[in-house]
Amino acid sequence: GRVLVAMAKPFRDTKAVYDRLGTLFRELLDDPDYGSMAKGSVIRFRLTEPEAVVKLNCRKSPAEVACGVADGPADLDLGMPATLLHEVLSGKSGLGDAYGKGLIQVRGSVFKLISLKPLLDAAARLYQRKR
Repeated sequence: GRVLVAMAKPFRDTKAVYDRLGTLFRELLDDPDYGSMAKGSVIRFRLTEPEAVVKLNCRKSPAEVACGVADGPADLDLGMPATLLHEVLSGKSGLGDAYGKGLIQVRGSVFKLISLKPLLDAAARLYQRKR
């Protein structure tokens, strides 16, 4: 039965993505230590299976997490399957590896992506505590 568990989708539907990731990023950006890491940036995650968009607007103070908002410019736009983001946040997959394999579509600066690694690492620690 172990194989079936691994194949299970981490998010039942779009609402589940927003409940889990919206809450995660809101909590993260509300923490002054982490909120400052992405200061001045707008980061958008465009997810598939299920379709979902999570936008972190760190130009605003306090930073804003918008679920389902795909419009407007973003400094970094990351497209990937929701399962892949779950694996990255779960520590099973590295963002760099996934990017290297072409599993993530990046629009914007790859340097911006690299600069966000500490923020994503912090998100992963928080995500894993909440399992």
